[in-house]
Amino acid sequence: MKVLLTGPCGRVGFSTLQRLLAAGHSVRCFDTRNDFPTHPPGYNEAVESMLRARGLDYEWTWGDIRNADEVAAAVGDDVDAVIHHAAMTLPTHCEEEWEYCWDVNYFATRHVLDAIKASPRAPKLVYSSSIAVYGFPPADGHLFTETDPLPSTCTYAATKIASELEIRRSGVRYTIMRMASCPDGNAPSLVLSGSPWLAERLDKEDHLKMPSSPAHFVSCIDVNTAYLNALDNPASDGGIFTIAGPADCHTTFGAIKDEMAVATGGEPGGEYNWGENPYPQFYYDTSAAARVLHCVNTSKAELLDNMTAAVGEVGEFLPHWGA
Repeated sequence: MKVLLTGPCGRVGFSTLQRLLAAGHSVRCFDTRNDFPTHPPGYNEAVESMLRARGLDYEWTWGDIRNADEVAAAVGDDVDAVIHHAAMTLPTHCEEEWEYCWDVNYFATRHVLDAIKASPRAPKLVYSSSIAVYGFPPADGHLFTETDPLPSTCTYAATKIASELEIRRSGVRYTIMRMASCPDGNAPSLVLSGSPWLAERLDKEDHLKMPSSPAHFVSCIDVNTAYLNALDNPASDGGIFTIAGPADCHTTFGAIKDEMAVATGGEPGGEYNWGENPYPQFYYDTSAAARVLHCVNTSKAELLDNMTAAVGEVGEFLPHWGA
């Protein structure tokens, strides 16, 4: 298939591109050359340079997801599917720059839908939503499932809920993926997370949580397995799936912080800016995703191994980043 991938410079999109190519698909990438709120000037170009240096064969289009004409040109008349990853994702940043967040997350999704409807090939949309739509832990402790109500607990969640509604009423062929957090990084995202600006931003994110706050993570491997298995799968059409890891990925934010520190060569027990309030995350029923998309496979131990491997690839990225 020919797939348009938005957001290939992001943490997940970087691996999605490579999985698509490995599976034999043709890929057209669409991302911004300009700096993005969490990507400093030159970062996206460095990511594309690293990918190109690996000898991968793909198309690349620079553009702005907020620009309807540029999105329409990227979809064109020759794309069979669109994987729409591009989004603003850090909740505290979405609150501070809420208008920008709505432009990138919601109105840009409408541009994607308009472009799909205008295409003679009527491509399928595979949309990256989020477990943020489920809100705070349920009082009865049940695993969240796709039929639960969707409370709007923050700007980020609201943009995803609104986008899901637009997709469901659009008339296009779609699959919606409510993705859990993917902490297993790649070399570019690990380098970026060490920047002073992003470190400060992540400190604000930590303050939203307590170390005991429940957390359910997923590996990028499982996310991309889900996406690949949805592309030409009629059983996934019109479906909404929660994409999270196996039961051993049920953890807490304090525990995963320590485990991630060890996986990347550090020590557990670091100083974090924890808060004192509940956080809108819990544990999720992945049975529908496992049944239809065959994607709930990667253990927490494997996820952490992926982070260790990414540390070893940092040296590959640094020359492209100008270090």
